Amino acid sequence: MSAPPRIYLALLGVAVLVGSCVSNDSPTGVGRGGPFDVPIRPALIPSPADAGAAPVNRIRARVARIPDGVVLGESVTEVDPNADSWEIALSADVGPSGTALARVFVTLLNVTGSIETVQFSGLADSVSLRAGQTAEPADVPILRGPIANHYVTGVQVSLAPDTLAEAATGSLRAAVSSSSQTPPRVFWTVLDSAVLSVADSTLTGVAAGVGRIVASAGRYADTAVVVVRPPVGAPDRLDLSVAKTADVAQPLEGEAVTFTVSVVNLGPVEATDVVVFDTIPAAFTGAAHAVTDGALDGDTLWTIPSLAPGDTARWTTDVVVAAGSAGSAATNVAVLRSLAQLDTVAANDSAVATLNFPLSAIPVVQITSPGDGQVFDPGDLITFAATASDAEEGDLTASIAWTSSLDGPIGTGGSFETSQLTTGVHTIAASATDQDDGTGADTVLITVALITTPQTLNVPFGASASLPITLAAPAQAGGLTVTVSSEDEGIARPTSSTVFIPGGALSANAVLDGIEPGTVDVTVSHPQFGAAVTAVSVTANLNIIQGSLRVPETFPQPIEIELRSQGAPTAAPAGGIPITLTSLDPTCALPTPPVTIQAGLTDVTDTIVYGGSASLPCQTYIRATAPSLVSDSISVTVDPTPTLSLSNYTLGSGLQVGLVNVFMGTTAHGGVTVRIESDDPATVLVSPDATTPGAAFLDVAVPNGQNRGYYYHQ
Repeated sequence: MSAPPRIYLALLGVAVLVGSCVSNDSPTGVGRGGPFDVPIRPALIPSPADAGAAPVNRIRARVARIPDGVVLGESVTEVDPNADSWEIALSADVGPSGTALARVFVTLLNVTGSIETVQFSGLADSVSLRAGQTAEPADVPILRGPIANHYVTGVQVSLAPDTLAEAATGSLRAAVSSSSQTPPRVFWTVLDSAVLSVADSTLTGVAAGVGRIVASAGRYADTAVVVVRPPVGAPDRLDLSVAKTADVAQPLEGEAVTFTVSVVNLGPVEATDVVVFDTIPAAFTGAAHAVTDGALDGDTLWTIPSLAPGDTARWTTDVVVAAGSAGSAATNVAVLRSLAQLDTVAANDSAVATLNFPLSAIPVVQITSPGDGQVFDPGDLITFAATASDAEEGDLTASIAWTSSLDGPIGTGGSFETSQLTTGVHTIAASATDQDDGTGADTVLITVALITTPQTLNVPFGASASLPITLAAPAQAGGLTVTVSSEDEGIARPTSSTVFIPGGALSANAVLDGIEPGTVDVTVSHPQFGAAVTAVSVTANLNIIQGSLRVPETFPQPIEIELRSQGAPTAAPAGGIPITLTSLDPTCALPTPPVTIQAGLTDVTDTIVYGGSASLPCQTYIRATAPSLVSDSISVTVDPTPTLSLSNYTLGSGLQVGLVNVFMGTTAHGGVTVRIESDDPATVLVSPDATTPGAAFLDVAVPNGQNRGYYYHQ
């Protein structure tokens, strides 16, 4: 058994006897007045690996001079692993000078046979030694592992399996940074020994669940999480929960009672060949049975061929309280006998219903608030209200006692409010007792949601996003399967209708696909643990490609509107995306009627024209909008009708001049043809180039984006 390092290391003391070789002093002698202690203060630096240390039964101590590392003294001391403290002595020779600056090294060893292994080490840096004087106390950090671990500057798990089957193994590796050339030692420690085990750097899956493995060296540590799953071919694992209820808690002799046995499959897989055993006590007669699933074998065995995750099967038995039962009680037990799978939670495999048979009629209690099956968020203010009456004693409402199956007593009287219920599924009971000790009660089942999700979530159109699911308490052994559903899968759709949360885990993620822009509620639920709703917005945006636009009065200009998601053009869904373009000043600029980005396309083109009545130039904004999309707008300036101008030239008879310019007042004209015509063809002709005979007129094409054309005078 290992010694407790956090106790004995705190009490470790090292006395360094300092001497000097002067005159007739020997290396082990003590000069200048005899030996002096060098007190040190050991302090354990905690590590996850401490608990794995073997017993310490030998201590090595060494004093080395700074900076050359010459050993001034060393000792080996055998110690009792069970002792509360150890004292060791170490002689140091500081040399002729009588002084030295030194480091003190302490190594705590386990010795088994002839093999030494380092368990802990300590390093006191820069201790001043002076023969004849007592040194100042030095702090000695004690770390798990060798001296090299004192120089570690960081640890990171670089290799660990994400998942591991039971009994399977996986390799571990850690990246360690250090200021020393000597490699440090990395210790691997399992924090969840029921799930994982480790030997050296090999990890083994022990049982299904979530486990943590820690790599530590020196003062540093890093943790990896590993999910252990059942091996391939092993029986499926699930959790069946058995409940037993009676519709009358305290029936009188001759009164009818209905027992109900419920079996709920908490998942994550289908249960098959389920067998439940139940025997009705002798205090009841006239048993009549009915089942919702499967069949009965006599009055005691119920076989359910299959039960899907989340489904519930029920067995009801109608009986009558037998004569002579008044003043006694009876207990009825239902037990899960067998099934084809492995049930991971034995605690809910049986259920008990105990009935008392009073001497007189018991009070009648009715809970009016909260409603049976209601689900609340943690911290919600919940109103509790009930009435109680007795045939002999009248109104007993003021004497009602309220209890929770999770929190115990929670209130008294006809009504009260509280926001202090813990998370979980509560059976709330309101009860009242009459003078004959007959107790009447009513119960409701409420849930203070164990499941929470974000209130809102954005999912990019055409992409996916994770929906975090968080539990208020770790999932039960064997895990928990929750259902994920969308109000409209045409907008957002979960990639899987269920999400499995491993046993012991607090969270998992659902994945949602953004199918079409819009907003929809997505619900994460479990029949035993409540539900949480997230408002999911599938988002995309419109983008007018032109940053701004100038529109000549007589030349309409195109604009391109594209659909974008996550910063990239995205194809429109089935049905397309109708786009509405509006102008803040319709007298200045107007779009054409609404356009649509057709399914499968990323953009559409529209045309902007002069509004017809604003004084020019004018400026306005054109906005593009569509349902559930982020809109976009651009600035539009409308300019007066552009002018044409020609260059003036003097031309001699029989000559020609080329590349004459015709200038336009705009480049945004969509491409036009300009006619150049001579008003005196007998004097001057026009030609497209230097070799073509001139004519009385010429059509010159000017491409969009250019503001001039060229021709020749002849």
